[in-house]
Amino acid sequence: MPLSRKAVQHDRSTERTISRSRPAVRAWAGCRYAGALEATTHAQRLDCLGRHLRGDWGVVRDEDRNANFKAMFSGNRILSAYQVGDSCVTIWIITEADRSVTTFLLPSEY
Repeated sequence: MPLSRKAVQHDRSTERTISRSRPAVRAWAGCRYAGALEATTHAQRLDCLGRHLRGDWGVVRDEDRNANFKAMFSGNRILSAYQVGDSCVTIWIITEADRSVTTFLLPSEY
């Protein structure tokens, strides 16, 4: 299902601000939001994105955490998972191996 134009936009000024803090995830072109757009607020998504870019992978399993660390050097995909809000909604953030896109999604959408 293609995402709407509104769903794939993100705030470039935030990208520049976050990138100044020496991000662990570099050279990504843009973000896509699936069900996470409706389940979270803009502020929650920005907080999670900042953590993802800094290498705070959230609540991923140990094997995913280790794979993420290796991916920073080998260029594989990076997965982060965060629980947000009072309802404890879990969102995943996945940056593709070629760093062309970062996707926010609910685990049920994978």
